Amino acid sequence: MVEAEIANVVHEYTTIEGVNEDVIDLLLNLKGIAIRGHGVEQATLKLSKTGPGPVRAGDIELDHNIEIVNPEHVIAHLNRHGKLELELIVERGRGYVPAVQRQRQETETRTLGRLRIDASFSPIRRVAYSVENARVEQRTDLDRLVLEVETNGTITAREVVSLAAQILRGQLGVFLDLDSTESEGQI
Repeated sequence: MVEAEIANVVHEYTTIEGVNEDVIDLLLNLKGIAIRGHGVEQATLKLSKTGPGPVRAGDIELDHNIEIVNPEHVIAHLNRHGKLELELIVERGRGYVPAVQRQRQETETRTLGRLRIDASFSPIRRVAYSVENARVEQRTDLDRLVLEVETNGTITAREVVSLAAQILRGQLGVFLDLDSTESEGQI
């Protein structure tokens, strides 16, 4: 998620009548939504909810090629007079892109009230590893690598390890043919 436009809100340092959370808390809660796009680079999503009760990620109106992995994620709480209308821009990306960096990249004028969000595209929440002793038949001097990978659900741990291995293989590929590179004078 990279941008949010909230009805009757022009900046993030305000509150919305009928919503328990202020706008900053609302934006932080939006960042917790895990979204999977099927063949789409950018999409606009809408949410419209009238209180009372919680507003959940599952309340967002979706395109056919967008899926919310954690529909029970709470975005805000509305009281009996509460009404929340949002327009969200989601994009495919990699890594972490601060809102300030996106602001520098944009050349067009932006709609007043459209709030940029620091985009964390990484689906990986936590990675840990350990090396344990292993035994194969009579050999006891072997090691076993144990990886613990926790994701937000948009990708499986097996897919993460496979993708990481592909990236590592691509980056280490330059070392495969050092003799020819050295003879050409490119070091």
